[in-house]
Amino acid sequence: MYLEPTKGGFQIDAADLAPLLGLAPQDLQRLVRNSQITSLYEQGRDEDAGRHRVTFRHGATHVRLTLNTQGEVLEQTGTQGVAS
Repeated sequence: MYLEPTKGGFQIDAADLAPLLGLAPQDLQRLVRNSQITSLYEQGRDEDAGRHRVTFRHGATHVRLTLNTQGEVLEQTGTQGVAS
């Protein structure tokens, strides 16, 4: 998987992100607009210089992607929430 580097971080295609959060791509944009999906971007320092981390959350589900400067995913972790 690859994320597009932007001036303020990285951009991911809805078709790539939606399945990681257990969603359909057509639902993703609506959930983002309604602030039901949030993201956090972190840039590595010191020994992590040149690495970036993007975390996406939807309810109890989150996915964390560790990237290099070119946007290549180096590591993917996450949790699948339990529906109530």
